[in-house]
Amino acid sequence: MKVCTLIPAFKPKYLPELLLALGGQKVKPHRVIFSDDSLGGVYRAALNAEPMQKMLSQLNVDIVEGPRAGRLANMRHLLNVWGGSTERVHFLFDDDIIYPTFYQRHLAVHASADISCSISRRWTATESGQPIDLLPEPAPIAMHRERAVMLNADFVFGSTVPYSHNWFGELSNAVFDHSLHDIIHDLRLGGVLYTGLEDIGSFLRASLEKPLCYLNEPLGFFRMSPYQNSANVLGKEYKTAYLGWFAIALGAYRMGRLPPEAALACFRHCGLRMPSLYTEEAEMAPFCAAIRGLMAGDSAAGERFLEAWSAYVSLP
Repeated sequence: MKVCTLIPAFKPKYLPELLLALGGQKVKPHRVIFSDDSLGGVYRAALNAEPMQKMLSQLNVDIVEGPRAGRLANMRHLLNVWGGSTERVHFLFDDDIIYPTFYQRHLAVHASADISCSISRRWTATESGQPIDLLPEPAPIAMHRERAVMLNADFVFGSTVPYSHNWFGELSNAVFDHSLHDIIHDLRLGGVLYTGLEDIGSFLRASLEKPLCYLNEPLGFFRMSPYQNSANVLGKEYKTAYLGWFAIALGAYRMGRLPPEAALACFRHCGLRMPSLYTEEAEMAPFCAAIRGLMAGDSAAGERFLEAWSAYVSLP
């Protein structure tokens, strides 16, 4: 069984650590594709520098030019380059790190069961790579005796959306079956876009096809940095991720995956933060009004939210 690693490359700062992590895998990826989305091609230049050559020699690496139209466009570009050429595929963001047994453990569970996706637990780490925290897990997972736990769609939806809590992590700690390559091209749940929450949205979508396998052992880390766009609450990336929970809840409700009370729980949980975040932001005014309606159980508020959401996520 072969896996291809897709790297939306933008920040060469952590490149040596990334190559060391890939080269140190007990089971190495069949192919590693970097899509250079950096300004002026600085990522390609860093990869081609002499100090990187020994680490690159341990891997089957391709470097392609990125579209330079944002992270999501680069991810879709990578999927097109990969083209389903391996049985499994893994997105690895250039500031995240996987531990030496990452592919060994993930490919083992894919070989043992018919699953759509495997997701391993990961540490949150400082910028230097020091692990500092783990995402809290639902009690049935935390108390489970097995390290590899099969999860159906009901559990995946029920343990995340009502609480607007992605306890799984992100795409860097997940390996997908090749049959799910269309997920990143069509970020919709119940016809509703979940742009901004590609990670949890993709996990939810995958669970509808086949069970997920959750590996309850940390096999990598997510690097915290003050330079991340997601750290800026007034930036569009943060706003989109915040609003994306309402979109996911509406989509899940539309397709019958969330009962009304669970959708309402998500609206109220997320909506409590709106006054402290965005009541002074003019572009968020349509959302503030719609979210107040959603929190109050107004059946028409969902359409008002989706109208504003559709316009917002289509903006550059």
